[in-house]
Amino acid sequence: MGKVDQLAGYIAEAIHKNYPESSSVDVLKYALISLLNTAITIMLVLSLALLTGRLLPGLLAVVAFPTLRYISGGLHLKSPNLCNVFTALFMLIAIYVPIEYWYTGFVTNVLAVVVLLLNAPSGIKRSTVDPKTYPVLKFAAVGIVSLNFLFQSNVLAVVFLFQALTTTHIFQKLVDYIESKVVRL
Repeated sequence: MGKVDQLAGYIAEAIHKNYPESSSVDVLKYALISLLNTAITIMLVLSLALLTGRLLPGLLAVVAFPTLRYISGGLHLKSPNLCNVFTALFMLIAIYVPIEYWYTGFVTNVLAVVVLLLNAPSGIKRSTVDPKTYPVLKFAAVGIVSLNFLFQSNVLAVVFLFQALTTTHIFQKLVDYIESKVVRL
C-alpha cells in the first residue's frame, strides 16, 4: 500500500469517526485517493511552472486537462503513481513545448477535435454515466477543444491533443505495454 493510500485511509477513518453519518470508510478512502493524487499532480506541475516563470501556462494546463478528461474520458492506469507521472508529464510538455499556435498548434487542435469525434467518450463507467448522454459528452468535449480556435493557445492545443489521445485504443495498448515494463512506482 502506498503513502497516498495510507493517508487516504487515515483521513477516511477520521472523517467517519467524527461524522458517522458520512459514507463508509471504503467509499471515503476511494474518493480521497483520487483527490490526493489529483492534488499531488497539480502541486507538482504548478511548483515547476512557478519556479520557471511559467505559472500562467501551468494554471491553464491544470485546469484544461482534467476538465476535458472529465468529459471525454480516457485510459485508466493500474498504478495511481504512474497516472500522476503521466498526467504531470503531459501537462509539463504542453507548458514547455516551444510551438507557435499558427500552424503547428492549429493542426494539433484539429487533430484533437478529430480524435475526440471518433473516440469520446471513452473509458467512462456505465454506472456513473448513462450511455444515452454519450453524444452530449462527445459534443461537449469537441466544443471545449474548439474554443481554442478562438483562444489560439499553444498550451491548450498540446494539452487537448494529449488528452484526446488517451481516448484511443492504440494509446491504451501503448500504456499497457509501458506499464508491463516499468516497475510499479
